[in-house]
Parts: sequence; C-alpha cells; structure tokens
Amino acid sequence: MASMRHSEEILQAIFSMREEGPGPFPPEKVLARARVGQDALKEALASGLVVEKDGRLELSEQGEAAAAVVVRRHRLAERLLHDVLSVRGEASESAACEIEHVLEAEVTESICTLLGHPHVCPHGKPIPPGACCEAGRRIAEPVVEPLSRLRSGESASVAYVQSSNPGRLERLASFGLLPGTPLRVKQTWPSTVVAMGETELAFDRETAEDIYVRRAPRKDEGLAPRGGPPESVGGRWRHRFGRRGE
Repeated sequence: MASMRHSEEILQAIFSMREEGPGPFPPEKVLARARVGQDALKEALASGLVVEKDGRLELSEQGEAAAAVVVRRHRLAERLLHDVLSVRGEASESAACEIEHVLEAEVTESICTLLGHPHVCPHGKPIPPGACCEAGRRIAEPVVEPLSRLRSGESASVAYVQSSNPGRLERLASFGLLPGTPLRVKQTWPSTVVAMGETELAFDRETAEDIYVRRAPRKDEGLAPRGGPPESVGGRWRHRFGRRGE
C-alpha cells in the first residue's frame, strides 16, 4: 500500500510539473516535489508507469491515464473540502493528499456528480474529467452549481468564482461577491441580475456560469420559468459585468 501511494505521488508530481512548464524533469526534482525517495522511483519505473530517458522522467501511456486519475481524485477532494466543508489552507491540502489515495472509483464519481462536475480545483487548475462528466449523468442535485442555472426569485449563497481572468475575479471580489455572500436573483434575461443587500450586479451569461452558488431551500415552487422577457428591477443597475464591463 505504501509503495503504491509513493508511486502515485510521483505520477502526480510529473503531471503537475508538466502543467507548470515543459520541463525537463530530472529525477531529483520529481522526487523533491513528490517528497519520496529512490525506492519509490524504482517501484514506479518497474511498474512501467514512469520511464526515464536521457536523465529525465516521463509518463508512459499507462502512466498518463493513472496520473490523471490520481490528480482528479486530489482536486475533487480539494473541491469537496473547500465548497462543502469550508476547509481552507494547509488543512485542506493535507486532507486532500490523504483522501486521494483511498477514494474508490465509484465514490470519486459520486463526489464529482454531487459537486456538479466542477472543471477546476479551488486553485484554478483543471480537474481531469471522468466518465460521469462525459456522460452528463446527474445522480443527485449538485451541492454547488453555476449562477446561470438559477431562476428569477431564487436565493443562494456564493460558493466560489472560477475564471481565467484575474481582473474579473478581483473586480467581483471588490463588490463583495465572496464565498458565503447571500444573493437573490432578480432577473435572468437578457442579463442575470442579482441583489446583494443594497447592491445590484448584472452579469452576462459567461460570467454567470463562472459564479458557483449554493441554492437556498425553495420556498415557492410556483416560480416563473427560466428565461423569458426581463422583469422590472425597480431601480438602476449599479454594476454590470461582462466582456464590455470587466
């Protein structure tokens, strides 16, 4: 069990280092990143998951698939700890490192479905998709989902915001769109308009899909259908976000 865990750490290290740059990845760098020793490297090489060429470590075809599974488990664990359990910082990273080695495939798929098939981890790194993502299955209502799925009149609280645009993230945060912030959807078309206390924000669809929320218990099942013509918001929009308003 320990040798398998150490091999998985090496696979994850190479996978992650490759995301950060083209390499090369000499054994000493990989072992330092994985925090394992030479014995673990010998196991990984013997398994055929890792190959050494010209003093550099690479993933074999089998190693690519195995590494994606380990990384997927780790990043889904981070997402679960961050979004559902509100665990942050070093505690989250430490727990995710433990969880990634014990998750069974079925449990991993269930967690992914529960979270709504997230695309990135809390650090913005992509989560390798699984069979549940590709099939588009929905075993249960997701705990968190994009703001774009909410209907007019529904309430929620912000879980997290994902975006490759740092400026957008900073601007949204400056207006109070932070994890835990309660909001109410006032309009869904042509823009999504939400109220947060005395502030109203308008988002285009792309931005609304980047904002993940926890839906509040529904008090009125007779809500208007999604989409449709815009409703009166009873006042001016204070802030607009989108390709032009970022």
